Amino acid sequence: MSNQLIGTAIQATKDSSDGLENSESIVLSESIWRCAQNAKQVKQLKKTAMDLPQLCQWLEGDELQQVFPIKEAVSESKTTADPSTESTPLLGALRMSHGCRVIHVPSYLQGLWL
Repeated sequence: MSNQLIGTAIQATKDSSDGLENSESIVLSESIWRCAQNAKQVKQLKKTAMDLPQLCQWLEGDELQQVFPIKEAVSESKTTADPSTESTPLLGALRMSHGCRVIHVPSYLQGLWL
């Protein structure tokens, strides 16, 4: 699942960075997403959202599906060893905002040397 989300994010980054050379902003996104990969991470990320509600929020899998409408991922074992393995559900994700930003690193580094 995370690979599909990463692919979606990469495409969004490509779309938003087209013509970046002519843009004043190097900020590609005003938030950072951390997807849970297992039950332990779900617990940790939910706790983070509860402890820091001013900085982040937890989205359950169904809420995440509304933000990023993609099909559920096929687990690696289904594509390799065990064809009977079912798809991996979206577990949820932590959205960090209010100061968290994704930047275009080459432009940022170039700006440091100007």
